[in-house]
Amino acid sequence: MRCRASLVTLATAALLASAAGATPLFLAGVGCNGPTVQDTSNFSATSSCSPPSSSVGELEVQEAASASSGPGVMRLDAQSSTFGFFVKQPTTVVRSAQAFAEWTYDDFVVLGPAGSTAPVLAALNLQISGLLSTLTSFFDLNGPLTSSSSSNADFFFQIEINGIDVGYGEIIRRQQNGVVTETVDGLFLSLYQGGAQVHAAVKSQFLMLPVNQALSVHVFAIAGARSAASVGGTPADANDRTDVASLGDADFSATVQFPTTGPVFDLPAGYTLHSVSANIVDNQFVPEPSTFALGAAASLAGLWARRRAH
Repeated sequence: MRCRASLVTLATAALLASAAGATPLFLAGVGCNGPTVQDTSNFSATSSCSPPSSSVGELEVQEAASASSGPGVMRLDAQSSTFGFFVKQPTTVVRSAQAFAEWTYDDFVVLGPAGSTAPVLAALNLQISGLLSTLTSFFDLNGPLTSSSSSNADFFFQIEINGIDVGYGEIIRRQQNGVVTETVDGLFLSLYQGGAQVHAAVKSQFLMLPVNQALSVHVFAIAGARSAASVGGTPADANDRTDVASLGDADFSATVQFPTTGPVFDLPAGYTLHSVSANIVDNQFVPEPSTFALGAAASLAGLWARRRAH
């Protein structure tokens, strides 16, 4: 009996075993009140900065950020708030927070029918879910004191495969004295219709991928929040005062990840993909590492058995 064409030959099984030794890189970091990253951690770690509330003039301010990165999943959250009640003197404050995370994998392998060597057209799928919240409030009593407030919440991601840029997405939500504007760009253009909620199945640009060769996948994401409040003028008397508040929150703790249903890569019929470090078996993301290990072992064992049977 002739041996049927198989997705995995002994040579590609050896390639998978070799690629399994690759070490992924996970980074997570945060920064408060400025763009400088204050804390960066490696390998699926979580970082956070939550300084206690502080006063600037008569305004209370606070920033907080958290980020984590692990196999197939990123979680990011950045918050900034400014508020003041019965403010009686001119003052201005601007606060910000950032959270970033990224993956770098070097053991993705596209597998095809036995003997296939030509590159194939493919695209990476991601699931991105989050919340972009902004709030501004100001209230001036009679008198020369005036107040204004603004807040931003933004999210950005970028994908590279084998060092090639295959797309990015960005959403910026701004609120100035109660008026909201939004900027949407990149892969989000046809997926995000406005509003605070973000829930998108994102597909990268298509590119040609090698078959039976290890390839790299890099994904970077950043969430940011900014709040600002300003009180101007000179109080007319001891009773002259104003209220002001602003809040920005980019909450993507739920989350940036490989899809849990459907293929991780769009591939031609007859092709599949594996990555040990990313918990991907037969082009499916397996969230639980223990389940992934069992699935990978069963998959390779089954392929080996079929090879011996012919």
